[in-house]
Amino acid sequence: MMSANITAASTPCARTGWSVTSAQSSGSPTMSKRPYRSRNARYSGNERPAWRMNQTGVRSTGSRRQARTISGSGTAPRLARTMERAGEHAVPAGPLAVRWRAFELPRFRAGAYHDCRVALENAGSAGWSGVKLAYHWLDDRGNPIVWDGWRSDLPDAEPGRKLEVDATVQAPLPPGRYRLAFDLVLEGRYWLSEVGNAQLELDLAVEPRIGRALAVQGAQVDDQEEPLVALEESEAVAYLAPGCEPARDWSARVLDAHQEGYAVVGGSIDAGRSRELAPWSERSGRNPSFAHPLVCPSLVVGASGAWVDEVAGLPAFQPAEHEPSIYDGRIRITVPRRSGRRRG
Repeated sequence: MMSANITAASTPCARTGWSVTSAQSSGSPTMSKRPYRSRNARYSGNERPAWRMNQTGVRSTGSRRQARTISGSGTAPRLARTMERAGEHAVPAGPLAVRWRAFELPRFRAGAYHDCRVALENAGSAGWSGVKLAYHWLDDRGNPIVWDGWRSDLPDAEPGRKLEVDATVQAPLPPGRYRLAFDLVLEGRYWLSEVGNAQLELDLAVEPRIGRALAVQGAQVDDQEEPLVALEESEAVAYLAPGCEPARDWSARVLDAHQEGYAVVGGSIDAGRSRELAPWSERSGRNPSFAHPLVCPSLVVGASGAWVDEVAGLPAFQPAEHEPSIYDGRIRITVPRRSGRRRG
């Protein structure tokens, strides 16, 4: 067996507490037949440009999600009916080899976490120990969009053992056509694709995060370019305070950002010369790494994070670290000056 006492191949760190969007109906992607390209020919580690590093992370599933194992034998086990068989691919001869057998995928929605299932086999002559299932998101030419996705632990597996692994996959932003590439990794050493193995590459569509259904709590909002819906019909809810007056294009811009994949959306606050609200006064630009909680935010149903102390009497939300969120200064709300709030 290979030792599991190894260091990080791409700087993994423990993450806990993130919500996972449940899987929906399966798509029908097919396995890519394009030739294998070495990871060395792509971006890797700290050499990735900053704009390529969105939505990356490392996640060990621990005991929460267990791989189903099937002892290797001369008879292949029967796959679940919902799983689609992987296409034929070359399997190298030698100690480290993987055969991709099947997969089950949901409908991917931009920025959301999804449950997937992958069936694979240790097709090499050496046992596996400390091996993890990971993934990358590529464009249609194989260029990396998101490298080093969340990890899923595999149990030790002797040669010939067949596994079914439950994996958490976060969809990229924005919606569009992508290639999802599953690979195995030994942290601190190498990806199996670097030693001649094929990745399981699946071409598929990533859909908008939600439909265009926004409701409001805490204030009466009228005269919007895009009508609001009742709370029970909503897929996202904006939390305001009495007296807040959003710009006419506010709801449309909020929904645009949610559909792009952001679970938590906030914008600028026009409160005159209020020093307390100065960080939220910028009315241009978009910042997915905003240093403050989002004030008067809109949240998709199930968004991860925590409500924090109000800011000048306005609701404020701190998104979880790996929950896609954005501050968009064009999303504007005016706060009446005669509201009892302290003026700067």
